[in-house]
Amino acid sequence: MALPAGELTRLFACGAPEEALPDPNDWLTLVEALTQAVDSPTMDSADRGREIEALVCVLNAAEQAGGLERSEVTIRRLNVVAALIGLDETPAGTLSPESAAESFLAEVPYSLPDATALAQDWRSLDLRTIKKLRFIKNMLMPLHVIEESLPAGEVRTAVRNWLRLSKALP
Repeated sequence: MALPAGELTRLFACGAPEEALPDPNDWLTLVEALTQAVDSPTMDSADRGREIEALVCVLNAAEQAGGLERSEVTIRRLNVVAALIGLDETPAGTLSPESAAESFLAEVPYSLPDATALAQDWRSLDLRTIKKLRFIKNMLMPLHVIEESLPAGEVRTAVRNWLRLSKALP
């Protein structure tokens, strides 16, 4: 990567620059590079912290600039939180397990009862609805790891209820 994490953090700390990246693929390239760095098992904790800060800034800027959809940003945050937990790191702030679970609950396009009803006969549904159910399943995959790090309470209970549904989703 041409710019170190600290420079990227400073560049994107206040959101997308006035001359935002013109192509959504540019945002994806930047996010992918930072995600790979964060996921590296050989990185020390201090360096990982800088890379995480840069990744959060870039994700926020990409969403603000329209380079990534909110749903894509949510899934990427969930995946990073799960990866950090897998590396025995304790994510904090917008990447804390509770914050990640709350972002899932805010972003999920159906209520649990509605999603349960739709999942029962998903093959007969229109493609748009099937894609929404698939989006829910994609968001749930990292929550299988995150759930165990959640404190007892309403958020953990809600996530557990959604996780029970995940196998029935397309």
